[in-house]
Amino acid sequence: MVKNVTKNMQIMHKFSNYKQPIGFTFSRSATKGPELAKQIKEFVREVKKAGLIVVAVICDQGSGNRNAIKCLLEESRAAWLKR
Repeated sequence: MVKNVTKNMQIMHKFSNYKQPIGFTFSRSATKGPELAKQIKEFVREVKKAGLIVVAVICDQGSGNRNAIKCLLEESRAAWLKR
């Protein structure tokens, strides 16, 4: 088992330098935090369904971005507490 894990890690390392932005969104005005969090979750879900690995999500909307991250963290905490 350890041998397989090591081999898989070597394969992942070989391709780990390949990162490509794959999506952008634009809006007329600043997107509210809860809506932005919803969009981020939907986008990540679809990207993962396609078999890709999400390594980063970047947003430059200032306070809306901070609010979205806060919403996502609160949802994650609530989900872990339910478990």
